[in-house]
Amino acid sequence: MSSSNSQSLNQPGTPDPDFGINGQTTLYSILNHIPGLTLRFRLKGLTTNNNGQLLFSANLFKKEHFVYGLGRLKPDGSLDGAFTPNGLATGDFGQSLPAGASRLTVQPDGKILMAGWTSRSSFDDWADLVVARFDDKGRPDTSFAEKGRCILQTMPDEGLTEDSVKVHVQKDGCILVSANYSKRRNPALTVGVLFRLLPNGVLDPGLNGNGRLDFNLLGPSAATAINACISQGNDYKIVIAGHAQFSPGRQTAFFARLNPDGTTDSAFGSPQTPGFHRVDSIAGDTTLYDLVERTDDKSLIGAGQVGLNGNGTTKGLIQAITPNGAAHQLFNNGKPLVSEFDDNRDIGWQCIMNTSAGDLTTASGGTWVYIAQFKADGTLNMDFNNKGYIDLDAPVISTPLVLAKRGDHRVIVGANVAGTDPDGGIGALFSFFG
Repeated sequence: MSSSNSQSLNQPGTPDPDFGINGQTTLYSILNHIPGLTLRFRLKGLTTNNNGQLLFSANLFKKEHFVYGLGRLKPDGSLDGAFTPNGLATGDFGQSLPAGASRLTVQPDGKILMAGWTSRSSFDDWADLVVARFDDKGRPDTSFAEKGRCILQTMPDEGLTEDSVKVHVQKDGCILVSANYSKRRNPALTVGVLFRLLPNGVLDPGLNGNGRLDFNLLGPSAATAINACISQGNDYKIVIAGHAQFSPGRQTAFFARLNPDGTTDSAFGSPQTPGFHRVDSIAGDTTLYDLVERTDDKSLIGAGQVGLNGNGTTKGLIQAITPNGAAHQLFNNGKPLVSEFDDNRDIGWQCIMNTSAGDLTTASGGTWVYIAQFKADGTLNMDFNNKGYIDLDAPVISTPLVLAKRGDHRVIVGANVAGTDPDGGIGALFSFFG
């Protein structure tokens, strides 16, 4: 085979034929041989370990209730039997109560952090947030918090938004966790909450005196959401992204920076908006769902959407800002980048990640799955699938949509698409050359 033909087969944005069937597989295909599991396989998290191997978390139905699932996959998309028995760990977080998984991340020492939830009792549907730690083989790390998991109790007047949770590990080993809660008597009044745990899994009193910060950018009566959090710099400033109601009935995307104690960092943003950067040059509702820091210039990139879900009109939104919160002039001339590939589809970016080549890969989990790749200046990378993006014939049934890059430069996208479970869909994974 000629070298040119080899390159065309490995072109970025084309399916990986060695993964599943033509680059696709489902949790049903992966897990159907494991005894005791029924046909509810919902994907919740995706990441890679320090060896570049793919890890996933899931909500699984076993016996009479949901349990969490944590597994590792081989390059072909099958379970890796070298990871815990059968390649899959399942369980709950307390006395056979319903439980589930959420997002994943891996510490520098290889230990796995999995966010999740647990019911308080068999008759209480309200859930508490959980952060659990496992060793690199999927076994609970009993040195972390209590028996390997930290349970962060939901306040009596709140309800946890399960798929809003994000986890980030600081360089000093402390763990940032963000989540959104809604008021039980007023579901539209969302509150973004930030937690910080010490490396041993205990709440860090250095954040707001107790390890929990309810972030209300404009006061307790204005809905606010924190959809992403990262640690910035050697002084461990905290950057968050999401949306707030700067005007009644309208949500506006923002970045904000906090000092390690949770107070607003007035050196971030502009003199008119000290402490935060507001994405206010776009008409309509906006939000940011994900956040990354570029490795070259430490600029911050937020990905989200313009418009509200459900009417087929959302558009992708990317905003780049400098490390101190000013619009980044080298990305789309300092303006928010709005993407629309089909005006009949929802294309709101749910996640974003850096590539080893310095590009940005985004994924959308609206009614259709879209994956796109952008260059450092915000232009589409036309080498990616010959048009800069991929549109998958895969209707999304439930959140979240997740994105990871494997150690062999594969882009892996996960979503819960139409399948055997009409309520939540079935977890599906798609692998592409990156």
